[in-house]
Amino acid sequence: MSSLLESQSIEPSVADTEPHQHVPLPLRWISSLLLKVLGWELIGSSRGAPKFVVATRHTSAWDVILGLAGGYASGVRPRWLVKKEAITGIVGRMILLAGGIPVDRSQQSNVVDQMADLFAEQDHCVLYVAPEGTRGKAGYWRTGFYYIALAANVPIVCAYLDYKEKKVGFTEQLYVSGDLEADMEIIHTWFANMTPKYPDQVGKIHLESETPP
Repeated sequence: MSSLLESQSIEPSVADTEPHQHVPLPLRWISSLLLKVLGWELIGSSRGAPKFVVATRHTSAWDVILGLAGGYASGVRPRWLVKKEAITGIVGRMILLAGGIPVDRSQQSNVVDQMADLFAEQDHCVLYVAPEGTRGKAGYWRTGFYYIALAANVPIVCAYLDYKEKKVGFTEQLYVSGDLEADMEIIHTWFANMTPKYPDQVGKIHLESETPP
């Protein structure tokens, strides 16, 4: 197990005896089986705060498949943002049932407030956000996920997806302080120990000491 995991004393999610958000046991079993068949190990724990924002990389469609499987196997019922234009027909209804939250990207300034309201209304809520915004070549991370967590007063965790070690799960929780640079340094340290599917497409985490292109 990597030094990152040892330093954070992360316990295996499979040790959890009660689903974090009452994910049906068949879905947990299927997700755990899928990971096993693919040769992936489930790590991290979903226990703790009943609401949190998950920052996850998105360099490949496999990130979605493995991230969701890891979440379900851990007892997490994820939600995620999707552009409202995609919510049409049968596919749109399936996206909503699976946890998609339609947003109007032309009203980006209101998304933080909308998500903060969503967290306030729910007893349990886990929101997956890909700060890179695309699985193609990314520039710098968008910070919306950070400000959602800050406004909703919920912690951030990182989806642990290491393609070198084939491990999937969650890091520890971070309650953000409002000091963007200091908190992003911590998140940067977490992700620095994870090997993405396509390293050349990873977006950079912007710090004040850096100048975006």
